[in-house]
Amino acid sequence: MKTSSLLLLFLTIGFGKLVAQNLTNPNFAAGSHPITVDKIVRNDTSLVIQITLENKLPNGYFCAEKKIVLNDLISGKKTEMNHAEGVPVCPEIYHFKWVGEKLQFSLYFPVLDTATRYVDLIEVCKENCLIINGLILDPKLNLLINRGYDAYTHENLSLALESFQSAITFYPDYPYGFMYGNVIRILLEERNSKEAKRWAQKLKDSQISDKYSILRQLNEEKGFSIE
Repeated sequence: MKTSSLLLLFLTIGFGKLVAQNLTNPNFAAGSHPITVDKIVRNDTSLVIQITLENKLPNGYFCAEKKIVLNDLISGKKTEMNHAEGVPVCPEIYHFKWVGEKLQFSLYFPVLDTATRYVDLIEVCKENCLIINGLILDPKLNLLINRGYDAYTHENLSLALESFQSAITFYPDYPYGFMYGNVIRILLEERNSKEAKRWAQKLKDSQISDKYSILRQLNEEKGFSIE
């Protein structure tokens, strides 16, 4: 089975497993840098986000600004980072030694409301700021998405399709469109263009913030259009 490019991208950046109250490799919509979110740890005093960043440039460097915030995508509440570990705080800099070197670090935030399901992580800076869009904290949504990816890798397109459609149905307030993109790609692989166009129209009519970017990607990759 030929694997579509965006589905491969999200297989790489998000395959979350629930362990107790912690999440391993939680899903997210997009990142500004070549990163993985390795783990989210919740305890009585903090929420810790563990990140691995891969250097892609000769003479690359990285530092974390003092102000990094989590923006609750439903309430709009912003929570500022307490401190970082494993990475220099700007203006101190970590200089990568080679292309492909990975830096693992942890960002510590105050405890979030348990009702917080998805956030944007935003580094407040002037340029090359670290941003993670649509980081999913909800365990059940992560499990639904993971079931879809697992089914897809095992060529069970019907279960993959059902999983992503269920995730969209049960979490209609998630504001990014990668799950719609996965649904449409699977339908195109099944040669069900009529249903793919119906889901594309559903995406276009939605309040999804990056819907035009998703539709443009589909057009560039597949020559697909709802017109």
